[in-house]
Amino acid sequence: MKFSPWGDCLLRAALLGVLANLAATGVALADARLENLDLPADKRVAGEYQIVFRKPSELKQLVAQYSDTTSGVLKPAVLPDTLPLTAETLNSLAQALAKSIGGQVILVFPSTNDVPALFAIKGVSDDAVRTLAKDPRIAVITAASRVSVQTSQQTLHDPLNLNNGDYLWHLDRIDQKPGPPNGSYTYYATGIGVNVWVIDTGLFSDNGDFGTIRVAGYYDCTLGFCQLGQPPCGLNPPVENEDPFGHGTQVAGIIGGALHGVAKSVNLTVLKALGDCTTTNGSGSNTNVIAAINYAIGNRNRYGHGDVINYSVGTNGPPNSAVDTAVASAISSGVTFVASAGNNGDDACLYSPGDVNSQAGGYPGLIVVGGSSRQDQIYSGSNYGKCVSIFAPEIDILTTAAPWGSSCPGCIYRNVSPPSYVGSEVWGSAGTSYSAPIVSGIAALYLQTHPSATPAQVKTAIINAGSGGVLGTNLHNSPNLLANSCVPGNNQALDPNAAGCGTGGGGGGGGGTSASKKATLVSIIAVLLTEHGS
Repeated sequence: MKFSPWGDCLLRAALLGVLANLAATGVALADARLENLDLPADKRVAGEYQIVFRKPSELKQLVAQYSDTTSGVLKPAVLPDTLPLTAETLNSLAQALAKSIGGQVILVFPSTNDVPALFAIKGVSDDAVRTLAKDPRIAVITAASRVSVQTSQQTLHDPLNLNNGDYLWHLDRIDQKPGPPNGSYTYYATGIGVNVWVIDTGLFSDNGDFGTIRVAGYYDCTLGFCQLGQPPCGLNPPVENEDPFGHGTQVAGIIGGALHGVAKSVNLTVLKALGDCTTTNGSGSNTNVIAAINYAIGNRNRYGHGDVINYSVGTNGPPNSAVDTAVASAISSGVTFVASAGNNGDDACLYSPGDVNSQAGGYPGLIVVGGSSRQDQIYSGSNYGKCVSIFAPEIDILTTAAPWGSSCPGCIYRNVSPPSYVGSEVWGSAGTSYSAPIVSGIAALYLQTHPSATPAQVKTAIINAGSGGVLGTNLHNSPNLLANSCVPGNNQALDPNAAGCGTGGGGGGGGGTSASKKATLVSIIAVLLTEHGS
């Protein structure tokens, strides 16, 4: 068929219009976003980077665009034939990309549903990773940053605090809507059969507060992958390897300690991602944290019929897309994610993973927990704002301890003897590191009788059970909501506004036992007074 010059012009215009439409409706071919390369050296992990691919749905569109022979304006690229990226194809692709710039792959994180896959490399420079930014398959390249536990030094206003009837005040506060605490913690559920993954500095499992079987597993993730057992620190005594810093033991005690914990029968699985064998501190690369999240996703339902990740980890730097992607992947896979809001006294939206909650209504299944004071106010050091989901006590927390722990300078460490348990405890801990595990414990109480609940449903149950309007007026755009343990399955009160979980009779949450169990603080105080001669 022959066209006139005018017809040729019309046909050329039509083809250009088709190509323009393809470009408009397909995936934009902008370079990958470079993130956190300008962080100060002391906040970065030298030579380490995380590379986040595009969403699987976007990669599929790229395949269609690159296979369209008419769209010569699109530069060619090699993409896997099978999408989304499986563990095998992702590993091959990651190895090839790392090799192209002289790097070494240290982590491969497969995609979940339409959440992107990612991988981490080390041994390269900023200039080298910039060359990967031209690859249309890659969405973000971020420099690995240092993260640490979310704790702060506490100035003790009453070192023993035994005469006020609130020695375990964090438990006393969460089982009733109005304050002040009434001297007991009432509960119907114990979290039995539920598993909480504790991403932290480890856990001293010999403390009697954990019993003999409830520490379901211990995995070292400090090398960018997780392996069974303790790191070979060579510390003395050897058991100190489990938690040289002590922070993870404190966090786990709040979640599920028999004396100090919210969910007293929950399974605890330890993912040591922070700290090392030389400095015994509470910091590390966020690549290790991502590796721990990846391990929890791959082993969900292995240690219980519901999974919660407790993430008492923070950063002083800007948000990290790789961490945010890992969090979204965990939630997408069915794992409830509870994170501390941070101790910067700042907007939680400026830090990961709180920034994931910046969308309207927050991210389903991500519970970001801020800290509250004894006076039911937002604690001065806690992060705040619309990215916080709920608040929980963070100051003067009494919890389980590793006897050599150094994570709480200025706190009081003491041994505990029967009839409580054999071990040690620490008092005076402060920080949103200790607020998050309270809510993780509450999530376990709910999952005990709702094992098939999605992360979004768990979050909704916790939000609905919260005590509203008790945090005063200095909210900084935060929700006026304090965590409450009276979630369905742990609340026998027909009246949701009742003063405590044990008031009323009728099984309003379902699945509870016929009678409540009480950890009476007065009796605990009496034991401790006897032990310490006060």
